[in-house]
Amino acid sequence: VYRSLNIGRPNIVVAGVGHRYILEDKLSLKKQVTEILKYLSKTHTVIVRTNFAYGADQIIAECANELGLITHAILPFSHDKFLEYVKKDAQKNGINYTSDDEMRLRILLAQTSLCHSVEENVDNIFEVATRCSLKNCDKLIAIWDGQKLPLYDINGSPINRGGTYDCIMKSKEMGLEEGDDIFVIKCTRK
Repeated sequence: VYRSLNIGRPNIVVAGVGHRYILEDKLSLKKQVTEILKYLSKTHTVIVRTNFAYGADQIIAECANELGLITHAILPFSHDKFLEYVKKDAQKNGINYTSDDEMRLRILLAQTSLCHSVEENVDNIFEVATRCSLKNCDKLIAIWDGQKLPLYDINGSPINRGGTYDCIMKSKEMGLEEGDDIFVIKCTRK
């Protein structure tokens, strides 16, 4: 299945970020994401960029695919290495990652019109990939618990880069405004 741009409608790039391990019901979060994407789709051809990490990223990508929107995957590793990372990371964090979970991720990735690997990882493996997702985005959907994590340690060195709060702050630095351009969906992180 190929998705083409709607001729005559301007494109809008929506970056999707959020926590990997969330306590909320997935259906409730999907409903909120879907409402935002439908709203943006009324006047624009929506392109959704995300890093396809377990949790919020995959929920956002799944909603976009269900609406027939264009998705772009920006991965911190090569495709196969990323699939293995997601499984190990979920298990490390107490998630029973099943073969159905892996198949769901494989299907989501297969439905993207662009799958780009960024293997320039620094302290947080998602930092460079999230910067690529945010680059030139017009809107941001963030599934976030509201926790404002410190972005610098006591020595002034950067910390918590690539996380949800960091992405929200980077979006604001790019000129996006909360409410108009940044859509925050509240959640509780596991």
